[in-house]
Amino acid sequence: MTGNKKFILSTIIGASMAQLAWGQGTEMAAVVSKPVSRTIVLPGEIQPFLNVALRAKVSGYVDRVLVDRGSAVKEGELLIELSAPEMKAQIAEA
Repeated sequence: MTGNKKFILSTIIGASMAQLAWGQGTEMAAVVSKPVSRTIVLPGEIQPFLNVALRAKVSGYVDRVLVDRGSAVKEGELLIELSAPEMKAQIAEA
């Protein structure tokens, strides 16, 4: 085969392959916009900013709790009411 015939034959084969590839369509999909949310669940431990020891000036029993656990409180705010029967008895004797 001469060089000219090889060129023509390879051109015909290449054109046939290009026509086959051109005939295949591409699949189209519609674009949909929606919010993306990411949630990461990790183990953890919460530590208080400040620990404070509370003590009553007299011994007694807790009569009422006036604040919920974990609530923010201000200095001087009443947290609980105590019932002190021994103290009442001492006052009555005096």
